[in-house]
Amino acid sequence: MPNVRTKRRIHMPARIRNLGLILLALIAAVVIWMATRDPTLITPAIPAMASAELRAASEALTSYDVRASFQPGSQTLTARERITYRNTTGQALEAVYLRTYANAFASEEISPAAASELYDLCYKRGFSPGGITIISATIDNVNAAWSYEDDAGTVLKVEIPTLTPDSSVVISLTYSIKIPTCAYRFGMSNGIAALHGALPTVAMWENGEWRLEQYYPIGDPFICDCANWRVELTLPEGWSAAASGARVADSPLTFEALAARDFSLVLSDRFVFSQAEVDGVLVTAYALTAGEARAMARDAGAALRIFGGMFGAYPWPSYDVVVADIPFGGMESSALAMISISSAANAVNRERAIVHETAHQWFYAVVGSDELREPWLDEALCVYAVTQYIQSAKGEAAFGDYVGEEIEPSMRITIPRGVTIGSPVELFASWNEYRTIVYQRGASMMLGLREAMGGEKLNEALRLYVEGAKFGIADREEFMDALKQVSGSEWEWFLVDYLDTYILGGW
Repeated sequence: MPNVRTKRRIHMPARIRNLGLILLALIAAVVIWMATRDPTLITPAIPAMASAELRAASEALTSYDVRASFQPGSQTLTARERITYRNTTGQALEAVYLRTYANAFASEEISPAAASELYDLCYKRGFSPGGITIISATIDNVNAAWSYEDDAGTVLKVEIPTLTPDSSVVISLTYSIKIPTCAYRFGMSNGIAALHGALPTVAMWENGEWRLEQYYPIGDPFICDCANWRVELTLPEGWSAAASGARVADSPLTFEALAARDFSLVLSDRFVFSQAEVDGVLVTAYALTAGEARAMARDAGAALRIFGGMFGAYPWPSYDVVVADIPFGGMESSALAMISISSAANAVNRERAIVHETAHQWFYAVVGSDELREPWLDEALCVYAVTQYIQSAKGEAAFGDYVGEEIEPSMRITIPRGVTIGSPVELFASWNEYRTIVYQRGASMMLGLREAMGGEKLNEALRLYVEGAKFGIADREEFMDALKQVSGSEWEWFLVDYLDTYILGGW
């Protein structure tokens, strides 16, 4: 019989055994939570740092440093803003002009949201005023004289000591912004505060003068140079913010945006969010339900991936898509897209709105254009980009259905004589007319180019156009030059036929 070794039983005190069991249970619970957690319930991740290309593009640009606090009860944003402006005009200046677009909402007579076709959609409880109150202004820490140069108060003239070319000046403002109760890109509705164009910015200088046009009620009547932004924002507990900049700190909440076309904020205590990383870009979707947030992040990520392949890499480290109570499908800003609540609730409309606004990240944000005088140069290209997304993601049948339903009918509608695809925003009588002509007929023009040049050739020309005008302002000539470089042919005759020639409906 072999030797048998008796095992010695080690007795563990019951208290230690119980503590061990509790510890194992806690570890198991954490593992399960990590595996199954809902991404809409966690703190948003911080995106990667700006690329070397973006840092290079940011050199010598105007910079904005804003420290703001939001008070939801009074619908007020109070702020101190420091603008470091470098004189690149080539002329000596004795004043700098700022755009204070928020004041366009001060009265019913001038508010772009009070146009007859929008009024009931935007002012659901009757008119509500909004605007900006300047408390103080200094130049290099010395009190400065300032005045409004237009009746609407959207042009703020700040007097400065003579500023020679290539010299810089620091303009500091203290102000308070009253957000109107209004379902619009600047307004508060449904517990969501949208601040597009609300922060004071330096006006565009072009051809020896400041661009000081009014805030037209049709289209997106803005023209903006790229600039660098840093915004520190204090919010009440429970509130969160989607922003044009990448979130770089949480205490205080801080956003940075380099070489950005503008800076917008959307604030709410109702948001849930979902995140995804696409080709190194952190996509964050803010919505009113977890399902909508996940779907928005998915749609935005797909659009970034497809357009990055078509038109060149998206340059910013983050991209936010956020629901807002606005009367149109969406609204673009640099690295940010607002999507209407109604669009977000419908899968088809949500995807199309997100894809269109994501296309604006190339045709508006990366390559700026004159949205007052040449609005087709971003809107027509973005609707065309939607057709290319649908073809790539959904197939030829879906592409044909979209073109047949959304674009071709515009060519059979009779429109007022004198208004063409190439018209400036001031000539359009309504949003419906503007969409039909600039968006839909403009996209028809792009599809005509596609047929004449070939799809790959046209997309190659668009990539060349984006690369050549990146972070600048482009115009029709640069667009035509890109077409010529790729195809070897002149296309002015084709563009003039569509952009400048009155077209009767019925063909």
